[in-house]
Amino acid sequence: MNKYEQVGVISRESDQTSNLDSSVKIPLQVMATEVELFEVISDYAGKGDDEQFIPVKYGDVVRVIKKELVYYTVEKDGLIGKVPRGKLRKCESISAQILPVVKPYQHLDFNSQQQITSKQTVQPPLPKHQPSPVPQIDHQSEITPSSQLTIQQITSSKYKFEDFDVIKSLDGGAFGRVVHVKLKGTDKQFIIKLIQYINLKEKQVAFEEVKQLKLAQSKNVVQLIDVFSHDTDLCILQEYCSGGNFRDLIGTMKQWTLKQRKIKATIYMYQILSGLNVIHSQRIVHRDLKPENILIDQFGNAKIADFGLAVMMKTSEKYIPPTGTKNYAPSEAHSLNRMTEASDVWALSVIIVELITGVHPFEGGTQEETIANIIKGKMKPLPEEIQGELKDMLISMLNVDVDRRPTVVVLL
Repeated sequence: MNKYEQVGVISRESDQTSNLDSSVKIPLQVMATEVELFEVISDYAGKGDDEQFIPVKYGDVVRVIKKELVYYTVEKDGLIGKVPRGKLRKCESISAQILPVVKPYQHLDFNSQQQITSKQTVQPPLPKHQPSPVPQIDHQSEITPSSQLTIQQITSSKYKFEDFDVIKSLDGGAFGRVVHVKLKGTDKQFIIKLIQYINLKEKQVAFEEVKQLKLAQSKNVVQLIDVFSHDTDLCILQEYCSGGNFRDLIGTMKQWTLKQRKIKATIYMYQILSGLNVIHSQRIVHRDLKPENILIDQFGNAKIADFGLAVMMKTSEKYIPPTGTKNYAPSEAHSLNRMTEASDVWALSVIIVELITGVHPFEGGTQEETIANIIKGKMKPLPEEIQGELKDMLISMLNVDVDRRPTVVVLL
């Protein structure tokens, strides 16, 4: 095949359920047999003049009448119509309109996977890989009412924002603003991520990012130094990686010889796999691995960053809803509306191929074509110089069949 290589292509028949894992049966249509209330997690404007679809707003609570694969038929204020399933999240009870919040991270045993778990639900459809306003997490550990949750409870406050001089603002991550700062009276430089911290949902977002980052700490993950409040923001103080990110590196490496690129990319692949090994050991899925989210420290080491979309899977969960950047989301995210730890493995392989070749392995003329290539496993041929174990690893990591994709443990 001269233009593309087929990477573990699996058959996709016209049957609407043929893309689903055979062990997971999702009915195409289910009638609600009891009163089920769902919370709207993002605005939906409906479909113009089509009265089958009704508009809903973030925070609305609706009653589900009928469940279909893509849309739920709901009742709101006497109006009945369809709403995309991905816009809804099930309330815990008929009166549940406020999500519970667990105690702050410093009071949790971060070695325990039982502190935060998700209640098993039917997975929502692909949200076009845009960050959800609120992570879809239900908490089963001890609950602190929102009225009692204070910024002081979630912060350790060794530092305060006034201790730093702002050098410049940087591009933000999935949530929040990012600034490059210097500790006053020293030459020490850091990164501060500021996450708005006013209402209950924003507190959950901040709590989850801090918790995932703390659990994921290793030599190949950005160092979490402190957490403190400033005005209406929660500030996450992290190490400053002076070497830039992999997006910058891809441009730089285009000037290198292929042999040099292959050697450097192989070193970085194992460093990132080492970081993912710790992350996945905690049942955390990053969900947004891309060149911009892998940083390089002053010693040239790769560091995984930005846990704004990371989520912890409970033991009984086989997959979680997809999110993140479309071009770095694997086949199962686009065609099956799901992600697992194996999705991070796929994204890493794309990044490594990009380091070596300078181009995305599934790149098409448009983003739609790129996504179609990802779903079909149609990748650009690797250079002839990429052979042996490295080629076998990269191809296996890009397998569209998630069950045949190797784990981080196997790759290490």
